[in-house]
Amino acid sequence: MKTILGMTLLLLGGALAVYGFNAPDSVNSHLSGIFFGIPTLRTMALLGGGSALAVIGGHLALPPSNKV
Repeated sequence: MKTILGMTLLLLGGALAVYGFNAPDSVNSHLSGIFFGIPTLRTMALLGGGSALAVIGGHLALPPSNKV
């Protein structure tokens, strides 16, 4: 069950990160970059949240190590 949850989180995190990577191409993000010089909060949330989910999912999906 833990492996299935990990794989799901890994795939969802990867999808969110890719979506966040493509989000700077939106008109809103371009305007924010022109006026403020920073990406939008939505873009940062998608990249950060997607990366965090992918890391957590990868950790859960890997089999436990028996080394002490």
